[in-house]
Amino acid sequence: MYGEAEKAAGLGASGVSALLHDVSTELACARFVGVPDGAVESVGRSFRCVLPGHEDAHPSATLHWNKKGELVLHDWHRLDGKVWWALPEVYMAQVLGYVPRAPKSDVALSLPAPSLATWRLRLLVDAKLIEPYPIDLPPLPDDAPARVLKVYEGFKLLLACKWSYAPGPPTMFSRAFAAGWCGVGILAAWEATKWLLQRQIIMPAGKYKGRPLYLPGREEDDDASG
Repeated sequence: MYGEAEKAAGLGASGVSALLHDVSTELACARFVGVPDGAVESVGRSFRCVLPGHEDAHPSATLHWNKKGELVLHDWHRLDGKVWWALPEVYMAQVLGYVPRAPKSDVALSLPAPSLATWRLRLLVDAKLIEPYPIDLPPLPDDAPARVLKVYEGFKLLLACKWSYAPGPPTMFSRAFAAGWCGVGILAAWEATKWLLQRQIIMPAGKYKGRPLYLPGREEDDDASG
């Protein structure tokens, strides 16, 4: 865990790097994604694969330390054409409930660095290894559809994870990303995001490489005149 000063400023690159190279943190992440204690305590010992759809009768996976000092999973049966898995990639697949594929390919998707960093922060937050940054979003009305509630909570979680690293910047929130992150379909993600934007619960905040960025909306002041 980190203290109040770190929470206010965010972990930053050095803080995240320190966590990534902390052996106990990496081992705790492995336990959180379901690696058995015996394989965590003895890195290199085989265990049954924890990836969705990879369930098997015999151990087919091992943990290893890569050159960066990060713990990675080696999938020996290569069921999805991918051998080495970062723990955030394992966790993303578990959250989705399936192994995502690269576009127009039968090979499992390898996350680009920005997405990998985001899912790593979520893994650290969900495993209670760091505290999520407190995010204030305007409240939802009681009659908000269920899909909107999921996307609302997902957007809040995304900022809570990202702002634990560096508070304040707007975030991308594409329908494809929101669907997987929030556990809804792509159409539902798009409709729910539009619903939240129309009610200014989330707000446009410019663009990055042509893609829209978003920030939390502001609650209306009931005492304001006008």
